[in-house]
Amino acid sequence: MTKRILYPIVFALLLLLGGWGSKASGQSSGATYAVRYTLPKGVSDLRCVTHFPPEGKVVVTSGRKLPAGAQLTFTATVEDGYEIDHWMVNGELAQHEPEGYGGARMMKMEMPEEDIDVVIVMKSSATRLRSSEECIVTLESSAGGHLSALYVDFDPFEQEEQEVNVESGDAVPKNITLEVNAIPDMGAKIGKWYQDGVAIDGSEGSTRRNFTIRKDTKIKVDFEASAKPFEGYTVTLPEESPEGTITAYYEDGNYNHVSLQAGDNKVPKWMFVFLTATPKAGYEFSYWTFNGQRNDDLFMKLSDNSCRFEPDADVTVGAVFKRTAPAGHKITLTAGEGGTLQCSLSNGTEVQSGSTVDDGVALRFTAKPKSGYKTDQWTINGEPFAKGKGKNTIIQKADKPLNVEVSFLKDIELYTVEYVAEAGGTIKSATYYDRTTYNYVDFQSGKELPKDTDVDIEVEPKAGYVVDLWYLNDQPIDASKGKTSQTITISENSKIRITFATKPKQTVTYTASTGGTIQGTLLGTAFDSGSKLDEGSYIIFTATPDDGYEVDQWRIDDEVITRYAGKKEITERLGNKPLKVEVSFKKLPVTFPVFFTAGEGGTIVATVAEGSAQKGISSGDAIVQYSQVTFTAKPKSGYHVDQWTVNDQPQKYFAGKPELTRTVRDALKVHVTFKEDKPAKLCTINYTKENEWGTLVAYYDTQASGRINVKPGDKVEEGYMITFLATPKEGYTIDHWTYNGTKTPHVKPEMLTVTARENMTVAVVCNKAKLCTVTFDAVSEGGKMTASYLKDEGFNGYKDVYIKSGEQVPAGTEVTFVVTLTEGYTLEHWLVNNTKKACDKYNPLRLRELVINEDTEVKAVYKAPQKPQHAVTFTAGEGGAIAATVGPDAKAIQSNDQVEQGAVITFTATPQDGYELDQWMVNDNPAVAGADTKIEGNKLIVTLGDQDLKVKATFKKVIVTYEVTYSAGEGGDIVGATFNGREVIPSGSKVNENIYMRFTAKPNTEQGYKVDRWFINGEVQSQLTGRPYITWQIKAKTDVKVTFKKEQMYEVNYKPDNEWGTIEAYYYDRGRKVAVEPKAMIKEGTFVEFQATVKDGYVLDAWTNNGEEIPVADIETLKASITLRANAVIDVKYHKLVVKHTVTFTAGEGGTVAATVGAEAKAIQSKDQVEQGAVITFTATPKEGYELDQWMVNDKPAVAGADTKIEGNKLIVTLGDQDLLVKVTFKKLIVKHAVTFTAGEGGTIAATVGAEAKAIQSKDQVEQGAVITFTATPKEGYELDQWMVNGKPAVAGADTKIEGNKLIVTLGDQDLKVEATFKKLIVKHAVTFTAGEGGAIAATVGADAKAIQSKDQVEQGAVITFTATPQEGYELDQWMVNDKPAVAGTDTKIEGNKLIVTLGDQDLKVQATFKKVIVKHAVTFTAGEGGAIAATVGPDAKAIQSEDQVEQGAVITFTATPQEGYELDQWMVNGKPAVAGADTKIEGNKLIVTLGDQDLKVEATFRKGNAISQISEAELAVYPNPFAERIVITIPAERIGQTAYLTSMQGEVVMQMTLEQTETVLYTDALSQGTYLLRVGSHSQLLIKE
Repeated sequence: MTKRILYPIVFALLLLLGGWGSKASGQSSGATYAVRYTLPKGVSDLRCVTHFPPEGKVVVTSGRKLPAGAQLTFTATVEDGYEIDHWMVNGELAQHEPEGYGGARMMKMEMPEEDIDVVIVMKSSATRLRSSEECIVTLESSAGGHLSALYVDFDPFEQEEQEVNVESGDAVPKNITLEVNAIPDMGAKIGKWYQDGVAIDGSEGSTRRNFTIRKDTKIKVDFEASAKPFEGYTVTLPEESPEGTITAYYEDGNYNHVSLQAGDNKVPKWMFVFLTATPKAGYEFSYWTFNGQRNDDLFMKLSDNSCRFEPDADVTVGAVFKRTAPAGHKITLTAGEGGTLQCSLSNGTEVQSGSTVDDGVALRFTAKPKSGYKTDQWTINGEPFAKGKGKNTIIQKADKPLNVEVSFLKDIELYTVEYVAEAGGTIKSATYYDRTTYNYVDFQSGKELPKDTDVDIEVEPKAGYVVDLWYLNDQPIDASKGKTSQTITISENSKIRITFATKPKQTVTYTASTGGTIQGTLLGTAFDSGSKLDEGSYIIFTATPDDGYEVDQWRIDDEVITRYAGKKEITERLGNKPLKVEVSFKKLPVTFPVFFTAGEGGTIVATVAEGSAQKGISSGDAIVQYSQVTFTAKPKSGYHVDQWTVNDQPQKYFAGKPELTRTVRDALKVHVTFKEDKPAKLCTINYTKENEWGTLVAYYDTQASGRINVKPGDKVEEGYMITFLATPKEGYTIDHWTYNGTKTPHVKPEMLTVTARENMTVAVVCNKAKLCTVTFDAVSEGGKMTASYLKDEGFNGYKDVYIKSGEQVPAGTEVTFVVTLTEGYTLEHWLVNNTKKACDKYNPLRLRELVINEDTEVKAVYKAPQKPQHAVTFTAGEGGAIAATVGPDAKAIQSNDQVEQGAVITFTATPQDGYELDQWMVNDNPAVAGADTKIEGNKLIVTLGDQDLKVKATFKKVIVTYEVTYSAGEGGDIVGATFNGREVIPSGSKVNENIYMRFTAKPNTEQGYKVDRWFINGEVQSQLTGRPYITWQIKAKTDVKVTFKKEQMYEVNYKPDNEWGTIEAYYYDRGRKVAVEPKAMIKEGTFVEFQATVKDGYVLDAWTNNGEEIPVADIETLKASITLRANAVIDVKYHKLVVKHTVTFTAGEGGTVAATVGAEAKAIQSKDQVEQGAVITFTATPKEGYELDQWMVNDKPAVAGADTKIEGNKLIVTLGDQDLLVKVTFKKLIVKHAVTFTAGEGGTIAATVGAEAKAIQSKDQVEQGAVITFTATPKEGYELDQWMVNGKPAVAGADTKIEGNKLIVTLGDQDLKVEATFKKLIVKHAVTFTAGEGGAIAATVGADAKAIQSKDQVEQGAVITFTATPQEGYELDQWMVNDKPAVAGTDTKIEGNKLIVTLGDQDLKVQATFKKVIVKHAVTFTAGEGGAIAATVGPDAKAIQSEDQVEQGAVITFTATPQEGYELDQWMVNGKPAVAGADTKIEGNKLIVTLGDQDLKVEATFRKGNAISQISEAELAVYPNPFAERIVITIPAERIGQTAYLTSMQGEVVMQMTLEQTETVLYTDALSQGTYLLRVGSHSQLLIKE
């Protein structure tokens, strides 16, 4: 299970945190120490963390300093194919427990009081499991040379990298880098290289190449014959032998190591060969042979098994090894009582006691304590291994025989663990964590487990149950409620009990609004609203709409859930609180029937708008309310449309028209009639066409022929509407029109519309107009501007007349200015005669219909555009740099900056020394000079086009030569040559830059000279001092000089025999060891070694030369060495050994212990190191109530003697030759006190002491600290009132507990007096009170009016006052007492909104119900001249009089009755024109109003019909519909003066205008899209804004 994976991790973290808590608190010095670590090969990541309160976990980077005592955890990420062997800290093996911490990939330690270096030692490459991670390398070469190969691996014991030579056919680790060297034979040269048969480009002549090996790989090199013979010698090396191996290499002219293989190897002249002999187990190196003979004069010894020699002829080299003592070491294992001991190699192989292992292997020793035991001490070869104390695992290196012993201690005591699940559930699993095996183990109830064991128990509730609480030894476990699992740490005999409870239930209520029902179901079973259901249940709610309704919204706990909108079924999970579900319904769209018929002579069809399309309908179809239906009349031949009627009302305006459109607001009945084509009454039309002021024309429209022009004197059939158009000449304006000599109103100044009913004469009266000059910027940088006005062209309609800046127009002309913007520009605002005018919100580029009444100047204020910008990227190739500037001011830019299109950019290339500009690349093509591109020297000048620009400058090297001179000082000569020394270059020659030259010094050895110092261009090169040749790279004019000096002799002095031991001095001369006596004269530069032998009891600290410490001395091997450069006096620093032992001291419960050392009483801490023989004084200090019991020394009672004294509370010990363990124990002083206890009237008291409940009598003496339980027993009719302790009321606390009728007291340090008092029982009953809808209820008790809550317990006989508080609009209806109407009597009084009840001998239930208060308002209605008004209320049409009071919310119908010759003009509601809406409807002469929350005032106004006719509503025309920027309202002349109202569908007036002419334009740009209602008088029409 998952816990078994997680718990070890948690356990490790707890150990870490626990370690911090115990250590960090002891830090006080403030000193910090460095943590250093590196990654070995095979480890991809190494992380160190610690914990700093309160920061928590902190990552420790290498080099960071930390305080001593910090707990460190190192975690390594190991690559595939690698494995950690062990860890080392400051060169010593680190102890870690891989089983507990996930293998050797984790190591924990405490920060010591010193810097630390942490090293991971990997298993040697031979032990890695990489069968599938190895690749075979095949090396092949043609005649004329051979190949050598190597890669670098890591030696885990030497902790350094080593070179591994590779032969053809060897397996190497995958992904290593293989270095392959090509070694040509004499007279041959290196040709081309091949990898897996594929030639490598540019590889000819390469002496070395590196390859990453990812698969089996074949590497081949072709060698070619060279015209120049090889100069060198053949060095032959032997094959590997059972005794040992030889590795060899030489340094080429560039100090590269060229490996030599077994067999013949070609070595160039003047090259040193370096040899290393490596003996195998059981052997050691003895000496070198050359051509089979020992000759120590041929080489220079570098170490005991390595040397260097310079071949001067062909030579065969050998190494002689001799057998040594067996290489293995015996391992002996001993385990004490209580456990076993095992040993294993790092690969897991077990090592038996008595076995022999190879020298240097790492061994893991594992102690396995038995149950009830733990690991104590480790001993190695008889010496205590302190670092392993208490650990189960240690690691040691087998560099000598090892006798390893481990001892065990009895672990903490065992405790019995029992567990039981009570009714309602079962135990699912019970496990504990075994720290000896690091596993989780199942166990049965009743098992004994060690102290501090972690027990995990998991339970499973039965159906219908949940976990209630967990109990440990009958005490509830904190935060355990409801949990199905628990981890418990065992610290005593433990009984674990788990209780279960039935699943809690919650109330579920659901309701539905008008229009449908709702039902809740659980698992397919319906349940009533208000039912209690199990928490966690999934409940389905189903909504069923009534006919004509559909589901609208769902509310869950008063919150609308939008995702459920419109759904008939939802599912909700019942949580831990009541659930309230509400569903609302909405009516389906309202429809009305539409009927349409046609009379004789034709047919009728109808369509309804659906979006932008029209759908045909049939007569009688139900159509959605507010839809627009278009009726089209189709007359037969010989007939034409006559009249339309709508709901039996004539539509005179549409007489003769083929179409009629109506909005469906109610049932609609449309009928059209036709009449035969026959002669009609003719009317003569008279007017003057040509006039001084201008021209006048007339026309009318017919269905059949369209527009017909009317000439003066023409006759027109009665009923046609004649339109007259006046076109004044420039300089004239229309004043008014006359009809049959009488001034008549008109729709537009230039238009008059008249229905032909009689002969008529029409004329126009004009005035000369004022002319105004209009100026504007027709063309500017920001755009072009035009100006125009609408001119009435008579029969041709309106025409846009464009004017030029400076032209004149008549005063009053409405001129529209329009701007066309230049690309990129925007219009900010207008200036009219220098006055700012904002742009129109909906058409900002148009200044609409500006009325020109004076000379006017119009300007448009533009905002210039941002020019396009493009990214400019520029880079420089190797050998130079590039910079860029923009514009004439040379503003510097960076690569990837944005630059404005059209800008001129200058790129400047700057070559580095030794380089020159090669070429420019523009957008990845070579730059070519042209219109937008110029190349001037190292500059490239580009005009930025319409895209991003990418520029690159490439450079090429300039071939440079330098003069080289060289010379030698006195005592020798010098030769300069190529780097391989084969071609001499005379001094003063010029050579190419960067080539390497070899300079060889030739000292005059016969005269005793040797190479001294090298100078380059006059500067000494100290690192080259003494070298016979140097290689130097020529980068400038170079002068080389070498100086020589005669060999110097220096004195070496030291003292061979000393108090602490002896010194031996020697050096090696060509492999021969030469002893150096004190004051001997030795050649300068000789490498002199010194070996010390130290006597027992002394320690060597350092070597000195002339009083200064020798930094390269090896203290561990007692060696030092110097290279002789001056007289040397050699000595050592040393000290005598001081033996110390650990002194540990502890105190048992009841006191403390301290320790001091010596006569000066220097305080020490437990576990401090103290010098052997020191006198230590231990002082025991008992706590109050305790006294000293005994001293224990090394786990035995202390006995006074020669080295031990006991003086009072002091123990004085002289420290012997081992660690010292001192423990002091204390015992309690027994103190007793008198315990007195009494009981008041109404009961008795008894007392017992301790867990065994031993009874005591009042005034008995009881031991201090004892737990006394007092039990009060009330008599019948009484109950315990309170406990008094020592004259004060008892208060629960640390030493006092009150549990029911028991008082439990821990006896303190004084006498105890306890008294129990009793009181008579008080009878109480539950009082429940609720309020119905419309109000609230509260209750108080007694004269002091103490407030109580519903369901509180109240004392029998108490007087309770209930107060009902109605909400606004409500009043108290009645009181209900115990579900019956309240009746005033002895125990019950009703006073206003109060109910006063004396509580009887049972529970009391009170409910207050409320009813709504009926609100009425005054309704006033009047009628203007020309008619009367009446009003009725409700569906039964109950008549009311003006100023009657009517109930709020009632529907009132007002009916206007015009007198003869009058018609209804409009309705006024509360002083404003009536607008149809939610609470107001206008139907013919009726106004229907739903009465709101205030008085209502209604007025009906009437108007007279005119002489032309009684104008019907149908004669008012509104177009277009739908509309956009404007609507045109056309009315008959007699309607002039009425007000047009445009309202939203919510009744808000958005526009209104007095109609002052027969045609009026409303501009509607500012209106949002939607549906609007236009009302003129009693006529309303729906309009749609697109």
